[in-house]
Order: sequence, then C-alpha cells, then structure tokens
Amino acid sequence: MAMNFPDRIRGGNRAASWLNRLLEAASACRIKSVVGGQLIQSTDGVSLVFDSFARGSAGRSASTLRVYRLKAVREDYLVCRTWDPWLLEEGTENVFIAKMPKLRHSILSETIEGREFFYDYPDDEFPWDTDLDPLGGFTGLNDDGTTDGDPQYLSRYRFAYTDAEREDLFERQVVVPEWLEDDEIYAEECSVTGVTRTTNVGEEDEAEVRVTLLMRDDGRAWARHA
Repeated sequence: MAMNFPDRIRGGNRAASWLNRLLEAASACRIKSVVGGQLIQSTDGVSLVFDSFARGSAGRSASTLRVYRLKAVREDYLVCRTWDPWLLEEGTENVFIAKMPKLRHSILSETIEGREFFYDYPDDEFPWDTDLDPLGGFTGLNDDGTTDGDPQYLSRYRFAYTDAEREDLFERQVVVPEWLEDDEIYAEECSVTGVTRTTNVGEEDEAEVRVTLLMRDDGRAWARHA
C-alpha cells in the first residue's frame, strides 16, 4: 500500500506555514526508487529489499559469487565441490575453478624490480629427496570425480632461478597459506580465465575445455620456503 503525502495546508497563519515547510522537507527525503532492489511501503513503514549480491548499478546482472570446498589441486586450476556453509551440505559433482594468475604453474619467468627469474615446477618425475616430497598425499579426486588410477602428485614447491638454464638456484618457494583439503574457495563466473583442462570425449579422444570460474583472491601467494 503506497503512502502519499497530504496536500499543502491552506491559510496564512504561522502554524500552516510551519507545517507546509515540514511537508516540503519530508517530501524531499522521500525514497522514490531503489537500484538493485525494490521499495515496499505499507502502513507499518517502508522496507528496502535488495536483490542478492546486487552490484549497485542498473542493467548489471547479480553477482555469481559462490563458495566451494577444495578437493584437489592442479597446475592452473582447482577441483572443488559446491558447499552450503549454512546447511553444511556438500555437492556431489566436481566443479573446476581457475587459480588466480599469479598462482598458476604456467608462469615460467618474471621480471621483478629489473631482475629476471625463471621457474621450475617439479612433478612426480622429480627425484624427490626426504626434504622435497609431493603434496603430502593430498592428490584429491580425479577430474571425473573418482579416485581410481595412479596418484596425481603435484609438488607444493616451485624453484626460482636467476638464469634461463636453471642452474643458479635463487630460492625454493611454496604457496602460503598452503592448499588444504576442504578449504573454502570463493569463485565467480569469468569467461576469460585463460585456463583449460583436458577431458575425455570418448574412449580414446580428448578435448580441451575452458574453465569458466575464477577464484577470488584469498591472500595466497608464493613465498620463500626455509
């Protein structure tokens, strides 16, 4: 039920003049429209109801930001499941989320403050010693949702060198905070992540599929490992 302001009071006495000024002030403060939501008026008052995750400007769609649980880590993307933190319910299908660009293993070199660095990302072929082991057994699910087959080892480390031949080791690095199973990952739709994954399209054929979810920056970064 819309609540309308009364008409101006006729008369030239002080009370009428004061009430008309009050009416003008109240009318100027009236909420006429709401961007990203709706205005509901009733005899009990006025309510502003905003659309979920409204972005605050007309013509823009609502945010697709969602929360997921981490199940496995790949070179440039994460394997996750949907997660409802209110109902504590986890989905049953894999969801693929591109890492933030700086966390991807596809970065092979960078120039930092005028100095060039070259990176290596060891895999299961690396001759591990007791100090350089794979990711603690956290290989997680296969992309098809199973745990069958050989373990998919992914090193937690990256090695930074100061020469393209990768002979002069500068430091060993690790992502911190480290990836942990069931970490909550926030992500939203993005059609230009630049990340693809390989999927089976038949018994022998494979295809590259775009990963169209991008994780939100959660503070993770490569850091020197002692």
